[in-house]
Amino acid sequence: MSGDGGLTVSAMSGSALPAPRLIGRPGDFRHTGSQILGSAMQMTSRLRDHIERLDDGAVHAADDLAVVLRALLCPGKGNGVLHRLFRECGVSVPEVILSQPPEGDSTSQFSVGSIPTREAGAVADGAVRMPMTKWPNVAVLVIGLGGDRRRFTWADFLNAYANKWGGAHLDVVVPEHLQFIDCYGAGGLSLTGYLLRTAAVEVWLLAQQVYREVLQNEFLASLDSSDREKAMFSAQGGVSTEPRDRSGKGQLQWFYHGSDRLGLIWYVDENSDENALHLALGKVEYDVRYTPTSGSAAAGTAPVAFQAPRHRPKQQQVVVERSELKTLMLTGHIKTLAQVRAQSTSSALTQSRSPNQLDSRPALVGSRAPTSHRCQCS
Repeated sequence: MSGDGGLTVSAMSGSALPAPRLIGRPGDFRHTGSQILGSAMQMTSRLRDHIERLDDGAVHAADDLAVVLRALLCPGKGNGVLHRLFRECGVSVPEVILSQPPEGDSTSQFSVGSIPTREAGAVADGAVRMPMTKWPNVAVLVIGLGGDRRRFTWADFLNAYANKWGGAHLDVVVPEHLQFIDCYGAGGLSLTGYLLRTAAVEVWLLAQQVYREVLQNEFLASLDSSDREKAMFSAQGGVSTEPRDRSGKGQLQWFYHGSDRLGLIWYVDENSDENALHLALGKVEYDVRYTPTSGSAAAGTAPVAFQAPRHRPKQQQVVVERSELKTLMLTGHIKTLAQVRAQSTSSALTQSRSPNQLDSRPALVGSRAPTSHRCQCS
């Protein structure tokens, strides 16, 4: 048991747990009762390893994340392991917080939402608390291309990504809608990478709750309650520290692009000049940066770099006639993490207009920058 800033435990499943249910034939191994712990811990350890590899620059780790996430989160034969882990171990199913859901109205061209967050203050911005078991069936993306509008639940997205791009299968045809997601970027990653990593971190943290509760008597009995909450479990040889904090690159919560308006909820680190988004609006793509007053103006001069698992087709130069330009209404919020965290403790802040709330008025893409910060589009 060791660790920096927390306790890490490499362990297999214990014995003081519910007995396996009597299914299968004599001699079969049953992933029921206590016997699910060892295999589940190996799966979540694989998940944690893939997060680390992605953070280290292994772009193909996104494909591996999709495969393990599908098995842990999505319903289906042999899947739904995270839910089964809670059920078999007799631990109450927790709630998750998902950001404001995507919009799928008749004019919607692209929308993303229902992204897991640990920021309790996000509820004031439309986030929803729900049982973990409902998460896979919640919509995460709405994509409209050429009149063909498709809605992806989390289960749809994870299954499609794992099957089409080579994680579990390499299909002959990858639908245009699935490719289009990576015309966007957030948190230093392509949008698919951002969604996969954010979901993976949440799933890993949820599994740690089960391990701590079920294995505390066997491994944590000598610790006080505060130290028990810091303990993290992994299979032998796995990464047993919390995933890196990437909030300094910004946390996209929700985005909407319709025929006549844009919507954005984006949490930024007021002490970082790495907050950035990449947005595709029709023919034109934009880099959006948020820089604190003390940040360097030079940070907004170079194209934003987003780590992506595969190269997009090279885009030819786009020439847009002035007559083609249009003004879109931009609504939503750009809020600092400090403001979001204050929302979770002060109901008064949720009822007043934030200094960083974008005006609900016609504006060019990027809208008006807050008076105390810089928000640039290029």
